[in-house]
Amino acid sequence: MNISKKLYIQLVKYEWEKKPFITVTQYEGKSDDNQIVMTIDEIDFHYNVADDIYDTFQQHQIVELENKKRILFAKAQLDMNRVDGQIQSLLALESK
Repeated sequence: MNISKKLYIQLVKYEWEKKPFITVTQYEGKSDDNQIVMTIDEIDFHYNVADDIYDTFQQHQIVELENKKRILFAKAQLDMNRVDGQIQSLLALESK
């Protein structure tokens, strides 16, 4: 699969920043009240992507979701342990 994009290399300075910075974007930014934009160059970018990229991405997405699931379980376990500790503290006060 071949991807073709027009890219814009621009020098941008926001009103609140001291120095401008260079950025590469898919759109041509325009100066406004908050920024000054100068286009340095336009590039026609072409890249050949492997045909199975969507299958590869799907596998990557599954791995990322599994990681997210593990983190959620770990956070939930910590919260449950904290609540269990509070319950045990209250029960200990009752038994005195």
